[in-house]
Amino acid sequence: MIFRQLVLKQLIGTPVPEFVPTTPIAVYTETEIETLITGDNPMPEGVRFHFDRPSGTETVGLVAVCLTAAPIDNTMLRNFEFTSGTKKYVHRTKTSSTANFLDAEGFRSMFASVAFKGGGGGNNSVCVFFSRTDLRMILDQTGVSRIAFFPSTIQRSFTTTPQNFDTLVAIGQTSAGALMGVQIRSELPCPPHCGDDYP
Repeated sequence: MIFRQLVLKQLIGTPVPEFVPTTPIAVYTETEIETLITGDNPMPEGVRFHFDRPSGTETVGLVAVCLTAAPIDNTMLRNFEFTSGTKKYVHRTKTSSTANFLDAEGFRSMFASVAFKGGGGGNNSVCVFFSRTDLRMILDQTGVSRIAFFPSTIQRSFTTTPQNFDTLVAIGQTSAGALMGVQIRSELPCPPHCGDDYP
């Protein structure tokens, strides 16, 4: 079966107003998100959020990686491609009041267990992608100064038996901690949507 190819810059997550938030995995400030999605030559098209699971099961935080899009060769079956442009990494946990800004070497050193395709094991996704459009839509709402990311699942039917994969729902948050506005669920957990350039 051939699936429609998705270019990152064309992808917008799904609004999920019926979503009931629990405890966020991590909360990123507007400054941290802007650090990831700002730049040119090439322009970051979005952010891939890796699940930080030091114990192998419980998720205690997220590692955000900025990504840039490259043209897709339509004759080949791929989810999407990325350029080899310079990437930025920001690590956030559930409990930390500050973020770790990492380079590629620091990412590989601290998170070797998640830095490969399929590293989550089974149906537990390694990471989730949000487009720059999605993140800007949330941050541009009046009163929003942060984005909280909540655990969720999404069903995919790449085989005859549908499977559930881990994903995230992003919701804007005020400086006082109140949730507000649009709630967006990512449609691209990895696996199965890992692409060619990883992470």
